[in-house]
Amino acid sequence: MSTTPPESEIAVQETQAVQLEHDPHLPDVNQRNRFKKNQRDILRRREMSMLFDRLAYLLPWGQDYRYKSKAMILTKAIEVLSGNAAEDEQEKIGEEPAAAGRQLVFRNMYTPPQEEKQG
Repeated sequence: MSTTPPESEIAVQETQAVQLEHDPHLPDVNQRNRFKKNQRDILRRREMSMLFDRLAYLLPWGQDYRYKSKAMILTKAIEVLSGNAAEDEQEKIGEEPAAAGRQLVFRNMYTPPQEEKQG
């Protein structure tokens, strides 16, 4: 017995390979998939930008021009939140007053730079 397939199967395989090489629909599929991926990436970037803009708006130091960088906003937010987490533990123990102390510390975490007056 021969291990090679019949000639009709070989011919079918060759025609399928030729069709795949010259299929005009394949580049469209690849381009469509690439477009969908790019569109998802753009939507993710927009969503992240909106979240960082909202975070910058909510935090008192976020309006400063130097903290428009997403990394800086996130770094400062983590510092503030970790400070608030430590204060919450102290409040449970009873060492600090409740909301007033936390609000004061939060406002004093950042002091804006003093602008030089040119005269």
